[in-house]
Amino acid sequence: MQPIHRPLSRTALAFLAAFAIVAVSLVYWSVFAADDLFVRPDNVRQQELERAVQRGTIYDQADVVLAESRQDGFSPSGLPNMQRLYPHLAAVSAIGYSAPLQGSGGIEASFDAALSGMDQADPMALRLKLMEHRPRVGSDVRLTLDMVTQQAVADAFAGRRGAAVIVETPSGAIRALYSAPSFDPGAPDLDWEALRADPAAPLLNRATQGIYQPGGALQTVILAAFLTYRSNVDTPILEGASPVRVNGLTLTCGQEPESSFSDLETAYALACPALFLTAVVDDPGPAHVQKMIEAFRLTEPPALAELETSMGRRGLPLDMITSPSGLWAAATGQGALTVTPLHMAQAAAVIANNGNTVPLNLVSGLRRPGGNWQPVSMAGQPSAVLTREVASGVRDAMQMAVAMGAAQAAQNPDLPPDVEVYGHAALAYTGAESNAWFVGFVTLPDGRSLAIALVLEQTDDPAIAAQVAGQALAIAAQRAGE
Repeated sequence: MQPIHRPLSRTALAFLAAFAIVAVSLVYWSVFAADDLFVRPDNVRQQELERAVQRGTIYDQADVVLAESRQDGFSPSGLPNMQRLYPHLAAVSAIGYSAPLQGSGGIEASFDAALSGMDQADPMALRLKLMEHRPRVGSDVRLTLDMVTQQAVADAFAGRRGAAVIVETPSGAIRALYSAPSFDPGAPDLDWEALRADPAAPLLNRATQGIYQPGGALQTVILAAFLTYRSNVDTPILEGASPVRVNGLTLTCGQEPESSFSDLETAYALACPALFLTAVVDDPGPAHVQKMIEAFRLTEPPALAELETSMGRRGLPLDMITSPSGLWAAATGQGALTVTPLHMAQAAAVIANNGNTVPLNLVSGLRRPGGNWQPVSMAGQPSAVLTREVASGVRDAMQMAVAMGAAQAAQNPDLPPDVEVYGHAALAYTGAESNAWFVGFVTLPDGRSLAIALVLEQTDDPAIAAQVAGQALAIAAQRAGE
């Protein structure tokens, strides 16, 4: 038997070692690191599979399609290439977006697991489906949003910047949630970098995350504190129409009075700041007003499970502010406290709901492929903020504001004859820039109400905010009565 040649033996060993390394690598990449390799953003197969996902359809409360996936050709490997379409751009501020590379936002993000089908199988079954390269099919989502009302809000804005929220009470169902400017997330030539750099911030959902000074809109909360804690609400207060100097600004009435007055109800109707400043500083005082601000939940993020919401800034409690100028700023809504339109919609809903909070909700149902609609439970329970008597007092002041005050423009001729509108219109300032607020509601014949909070940026006339709100509420009330 010929002996093995030593150089040949070394070559064979080298080949064996190489094969062993390859085998170990194959085992590592196919078993231990398979998941990390598959989900890498540069994995073309993963990108194709994600584009092939049949995301669920998003509907409004009347089953109007707000977002859907349609096939747009095939990928190089033969998988369907799905495109996400948004037929009603006015609803994008509530729906959000879903893009292969940019991720998702809004309802598309908060219900991504359901919409993408990731919640429908156990991990092993889902892994098998991915290995077999079978696209997932997602669940459908139904919103409480009403597209007719949502479009009415968009039409009323007429290109203005700002946001609005309409909430039905006592259900807490959000019927409209609008932010402007917006964008078309389904546009094939969308320039995301330009959107991010746009100073108008179209990607920002102003309704839930836009941070604003409350300004005169805080007067509703101060009036509630006045009626709750003041020992004698009939005590006259002098110089109700006097201007107030705060942070270098001169704050005046939203509507100039025709004659002198000394009662807080008239001051509220005309959106005059002087009496509210007196109420905060003297009676009922900063501690009681701060307590009411917290009772209205203006110092915490609104409880809406379906969307990410912002808290704004709290600032120091009013009773801890030692500087007179700081207290004046806080008392006029021009201090550290900031709010979102959703905060103020909650406040309007409390007054409309006889002093009780309502559990806000935007999603009412889920439907898995081939299944039936299943209800989505609401987050939170109602709680008392005001007595019925105090809420009635604030409602009376809102009624006066619409009848003869700064909110008169909310009286829209298209409002149904059996529907009454209540509201308050006022200005707030961010630096030297003015924003106009309207906070109010309409009552419906069946006992429900539609509460609204609306802010218009770069607007120096509160009557414009009242007019826009009245136009939107007219359609919303008609729709609710159908």
